[in-house]
Amino acid sequence: MSEQMTRIERDSMGEMEIPGYALYGATTARAILNFPLSGIPFSRSFLRALGLIKAACATVNGDLGLLPRDKVALIVATANEVATGDWDAVVITHSSFESLRMSPQSIPTAPTSKS
Repeated sequence: MSEQMTRIERDSMGEMEIPGYALYGATTARAILNFPLSGIPFSRSFLRALGLIKAACATVNGDLGLLPRDKVALIVATANEVATGDWDAVVITHSSFESLRMSPQSIPTAPTSKS
């Protein structure tokens, strides 16, 4: 059986054609098209933290009854693989958009009370 060249994924904005080998969906594909990748890889410590946080969030949501136990187990197992580096080779680098600095004038400030 031959590997699919592409597949169709859907998100809230519609359908996207995705490479068959890709481990991401329509939303990530859209981001790749709209924001050029920087080529700078995420650090191992960042990816470890990301995996640990995802595992903790899934566990808490399971404990609160917001996520079924079978999904909790799958998410925790995969998040632990991310935390230990099993998926580092397929993580997409961040976009250059993420490194843009906002000017102080564009950052909203909290209203002050007048007494």
